[in-house]
Amino acid sequence: MSHQIRKQLWYILILLVLFYAVPTAFWLPDLTDTFRTSFAASMLIVYNPAPILAVSAVYGFRHGFKWYFLLFVPVLFIPSIFLYYNVTALIFAAYYEFFCLAGLGLGVLLRRGRLKKTAGKA
Repeated sequence: MSHQIRKQLWYILILLVLFYAVPTAFWLPDLTDTFRTSFAASMLIVYNPAPILAVSAVYGFRHGFKWYFLLFVPVLFIPSIFLYYNVTALIFAAYYEFFCLAGLGLGVLLRRGRLKKTAGKA
């Protein structure tokens, strides 16, 4: 496995768990349709963007801004739309892309601040 792929693997795995393993809770027995609908909506609006922002910030902090990391979120999320949600959830790919971009930007800013701080000590 090449070094570039190995470097990205943990971030991809976290996103895969977020997009594919967590929504399997929709299929737990004894859940009412109202709860499933509200759970799906809260996953899309609240619970998915926070980890995307965090993972992107950590990636940006450790590796800097890489344009191809922005492709991971929609490429991994769009197939899950057809498994767990419906076509109206396609707009959330852009919503998540915004959080990914914001997280990468935050991570890069933190990285620059840390680099300036360590350069000032030397």
